[in-house]
Amino acid sequence: MDVSMEEVIKNIIHIDKNAAELKRNFDKEIEDRKKKVKEEIESLKCEIVDKELERIKRQQENEIEETLKNTKVMKEAAYKDCEEMKIKFQLQKDKLIQDIFNHIFNQSA
Repeated sequence: MDVSMEEVIKNIIHIDKNAAELKRNFDKEIEDRKKKVKEEIESLKCEIVDKELERIKRQQENEIEETLKNTKVMKEAAYKDCEEMKIKFQLQKDKLIQDIFNHIFNQSA
């Protein structure tokens, strides 16, 4: 019986060692998985931020392009208005000069 008791104690010690090693391995695996999940989360965060920055950049470029188009249209309209005003002024100026000229010479005569 002494031999079997010794074998039982050895088996208990062996089982305890195996259990301790399994626990260490399990703890290490949990830590490795936590680390991997954190890395994946950081990678996803970076990917999301990069995509959002790219979307914002495209939106800004589109807004700038639209603003430039609008500015060009406004500039062309303003130029056209100025040209029309110039023509009207010139016509009024010519008529005014003619009226003044006629008035001066009609009064003199």
